[in-house]
Amino acid sequence: MKKIKNKRIWRSRRAQERIDYLLNLTARQLGHNNEQRVVEAYQEHCRSLFPPWIENVRLANKKEDWQGIDVVFATKAGDIFVQLKGSSIGKESFSRRQDSGELNWRIVVVIIFPSDLPKRIREIITPLVSKEYKRLVYEKNGWRS
Repeated sequence: MKKIKNKRIWRSRRAQERIDYLLNLTARQLGHNNEQRVVEAYQEHCRSLFPPWIENVRLANKKEDWQGIDVVFATKAGDIFVQLKGSSIGKESFSRRQDSGELNWRIVVVIIFPSDLPKRIREIITPLVSKEYKRLVYEKNGWRS
């Protein structure tokens, strides 16, 4: 009887590990999809829909990704780094890591949902990136914010 009981527990643990693996895989795919959608929302053919100081938007390279950056906004004042999250819990967790000094505090953290359309993505991100752009301009001109 004990062997059957232990076997059930083993199967249950194995099943849970598989579920955890699939959830993690899905979360990563969702995150990558959100990154792509942000880059697409700021493409050249939409130029009139966002500020002229945004010169280019691209996915982070491997080094930047390792540092917690998902998307890079190239501006006239310098690069602005963005981390995309799918929930407020994820944003809070990332912000705690910034506060502890583990991650760069200049990375702008944004919540994007799978249902957000390009217009909504721009409405969410542009004001946050704009605030960081103003800070970069002040720094470039010798002022500190």
